[in-house]
Amino acid sequence: MSDMAAVPDIASPAARRAVAYEYATIGYNVAEGVIAITFGLVAGSIALVGFGFDSWIEVAAAAVVLHRLRADIRGGGSTRRRNVVHSGLSPSHSSRSQPT
Repeated sequence: MSDMAAVPDIASPAARRAVAYEYATIGYNVAEGVIAITFGLVAGSIALVGFGFDSWIEVAAAAVVLHRLRADIRGGGSTRRRNVVHSGLSPSHSSRSQPT
């Protein structure tokens, strides 16, 4: 079985839609964060302010996903990422000591 069968088509319309959804997610969460923090401060609601800060965490996570999607669509980064992952899983790079 070939490894290429498991690799998704990153140039497909679905990949472009995924990027568009990530932009929409970031935009929505930015607006949600600004509104929640603003109204939370006005109302003196710690919970609402916390909800607003949580939206910024979601923005950061969506930005990472967007970065990875765009790198994969451009064709860069995926080989390097695979090499890093595989080198970390290699038995020769194990942090355990060898039995004597």
